[in-house]
Amino acid sequence: PKTAGQGANRGNPVVMALTGHCYFDAPESKLPGEPYAASWIAPISLQKAYQWDPVPAGLTGEAAGRILGAQGCLWSDQLLMRARLTDEKSKMLKDPAKYMEYLSLPRSAALAEVTWTPGPQRDWEKFSTRMARMLLRYSQSGYNYRMPEPVVTAKKQADGSALISAKAPIEGGVVRYTIDNSILTSDSPKLTEPV
Repeated sequence: PKTAGQGANRGNPVVMALTGHCYFDAPESKLPGEPYAASWIAPISLQKAYQWDPVPAGLTGEAAGRILGAQGCLWSDQLLMRARLTDEKSKMLKDPAKYMEYLSLPRSAALAEVTWTPGPQRDWEKFSTRMARMLLRYSQSGYNYRMPEPVVTAKKQADGSALISAKAPIEGGVVRYTIDNSILTSDSPKLTEPV
């Protein structure tokens, strides 16, 4: 942001593309099962793609107006060539277009809102609620997107144990779970009440 601010102060138009928020070739998490993605930067979650301001702190007036917006980047050099350079047999790498959809959706929706909604009006919770409907649209349209993790809460009990509950990130979605270290499948129990 410092260099962008300097450029804007000198009269240059600037489009922001910060590696920590806009490089969608990075994975969304380090969770098991996450497909291969760029490893040179930390994961960029949907929330991290949303919670930033393209206008650097301290930039005001005409200089702030020179920040034209933001750009999401998806560099394919580490992704698509990896299949040719290694023996990796990733399903995602067999269909590059679907792989690119997976990496960019839904983070590109977060970036869009960051660029067209003034900072004080942005609200992560409201965005998350709207994304539940958008994810359903992605599914209905046949897009290959990354499903955000469920919102999980743990409520500590008097005996020291915890009650775990979770909310699906997609409208009409369900959360499934295991408590015996088995692999989660579509036949695993639905989480309908805290466990």
